[in-house]
Amino acid sequence: SHPHPHSGLKFLFFGTSRTYGEGLQERIIEKGFPNLIHPESINLAIGGSNPAYPSVCLYSMMQRLENIEDAASFDVIVLEYDDLFHDVILSLIDRLKIRYPFA
Repeated sequence: SHPHPHSGLKFLFFGTSRTYGEGLQERIIEKGFPNLIHPESINLAIGGSNPAYPSVCLYSMMQRLENIEDAASFDVIVLEYDDLFHDVILSLIDRLKIRYPFA
């Protein structure tokens, strides 16, 4: 068995229904693309959403992760949103850069 190509990296995902896994049979999260990138990815995507909620409620969303080991830092943060929300995405990026400056 070969080690996972991204072993040692911690991934955090935000996004829409695509990232959430909507449309997958029984929405089995293990089959969503975040899990394909890394099986221990943290997926905070919200089905049918846009970046407005995480850009305003980032702190409360991250509070839910306190029970997850080593959730204090991430190496890679992936955002999947439509560019129609450009300004809101930039706001979310600014907040993420403050909270996770090394990601």
